[in-house]
Formats: sequence, C-alpha cells, structure tokens
Amino acid sequence: MPRDTGSIPVDVLIKIERSMFYQVKVKFQKQTDEGLLKTVTEAYLVDAVSFTEAEARITGIMSAEIEGEFKVKAAAETNYEQILMLDDYASLYKCKVTFVTIDDDTTKEKKVNRFMLVAASDIKNAYERVTENMSNLLVPYSIESINSTPIVNVFPFTGE
Repeated sequence: MPRDTGSIPVDVLIKIERSMFYQVKVKFQKQTDEGLLKTVTEAYLVDAVSFTEAEARITGIMSAEIEGEFKVKAAAETNYEQILMLDDYASLYKCKVTFVTIDDDTTKEKKVNRFMLVAASDIKNAYERVTENMSNLLVPYSIESINSTPIVNVFPFTGE
C-alpha cells in the first residue's frame, strides 16, 4: 500500500544526497480502524541543519497533519548518505553498502561503509533498488545488510 509521501512527487525516483537528516520521534493519539484512540510514537526523517531546525520543521508538518496535541520526543542525527524514494513503498530500509577503495597514502585496499535509506515493498525489492542505483559504479562494492526501519515518512527540504 503506497504511503502519502508528503512533499515528495509521485512517480519520481528521488535521490537525496549530501543532506543532514534527523530521525525525529513524535508522540500523538491516532485513531485505529475500530475508531478508538491509541497513543503512538512514530519516527520521521527530516532534512535540517540542526536539532532545533529538525524539531521546528516536524512541529510545522505535524501541526498541519495531526488533530490534537503531539509531542516531539527525540531527535537524532542519522548517517544516511543517500535516500532513494519512490511512491510505491511499503517500508523504508536501511542499507549498508561497503566499497573497496585504494588508500592514496599507503596504496592498500580500504573498506568504506555507506548507508542508504531505500523505499521498497520488501527486502528483495530494496536489494534490487540499491543494485540498480549502484549499476554505474566502477569500484567494487557489496551490500552488507538491509534492515527494516521504523521511519514512517521522509521530509526533504523543499526550499520553503
């Protein structure tokens, strides 16, 4: 089931690079399918330059989307170097990719880890999307791990 991607355009692969993303947790009451109110804490990824901006951005976003009170419970820096978004995802997966490079000083092989957040329907689909994204890469790499994340949505900076 596709999620509402907020400000992310539909049917467009978004590659977000060289941004600082914060994982922000928000606690609020959500109505269940049975009509009952349940207190939940959901994680969101927000593009910001500081903790303060991340909290301010998620407060503005949640004020428009949530009726009632909510509380920002936590904000933490993430190590995502690239985010691959599509509109037809069921989950967001953290992918660890290891590159093999040559150290200029010692001329020895060096492993460098990079982390990506990938929107996909399942782990196999996440693997396929990472592989497709890396297809033009000339250095050897391996996909070390793919794990599901609790992140509900991603809010890149849109120049607002």
